[in-house]
Amino acid sequence: MKKAIIILVCIISSLKADFKSDFLIEVISITEMGTSDITEAKKDLIDKFHETSKQEASDTDANIRPLYVGVQGDFEKAMAHLLKEGKIHNLVGWIHTPTPATPLCTEGEISEGLVDQELGHDPKSLITVKTRPAIIRDYLRTGGILFALYPKSGLGLCSDKQLEIFNKVKAEFPAYLIDTPLAYDELPQDMIGATYTFEDAQGSPYGFAIQATQANAPENFRKWALWFGPLSDKEVKARIDKVSSLILNSARDSL
Repeated sequence: MKKAIIILVCIISSLKADFKSDFLIEVISITEMGTSDITEAKKDLIDKFHETSKQEASDTDANIRPLYVGVQGDFEKAMAHLLKEGKIHNLVGWIHTPTPATPLCTEGEISEGLVDQELGHDPKSLITVKTRPAIIRDYLRTGGILFALYPKSGLGLCSDKQLEIFNKVKAEFPAYLIDTPLAYDELPQDMIGATYTFEDAQGSPYGFAIQATQANAPENFRKWALWFGPLSDKEVKARIDKVSSLILNSARDSL
């Protein structure tokens, strides 16, 4: 009996390892379809998730944003594609930023106040702002749930045009995009980013997350981080738990 249990555990572990590898191969294939001059750097970053569940770096915003946000976009594309193919299930995301998520407030154009002035002169960073609106809309169109989390004061920092687009996207995807103002005056720096969870075909939960800065408030040498792996991984679980606590504490404060 003991031997049978050990064999079963080994089989389950093998299935999880194979899914993670297959998922990363899917992400890399999406990366290779792009024409960016940082494609190889993105592939290297994604490939490292075969060996680790967390990666972090600190650099100038101009160096790190295109790489990390570019990888985020490729993960989002992969999740949407695999959800559509029925290879993952129960896909739920949370974008937690000081103002409503940038890709939800633009249709690809750079409106006044959408990005920081310095970032606006950096073509590599701007491309991440211009491409993610389509990525997020595809994510919603395939049935991924997305919570837009931001401090209650965040709406007041958006222009009328940005709010108009945000409301338009909410109206287009009323069952999938959930507007969720938080009961905070300010979002902690280490909580700015996005988090996603989903299940593989066997029902095993996985998570992907990014710690970043928003395009309208970039900072040089601020720590950025990426997480990916099964929720049984301590690093991934710790990040998911931290985001969950942020949301639960906000809900309690709202009562």
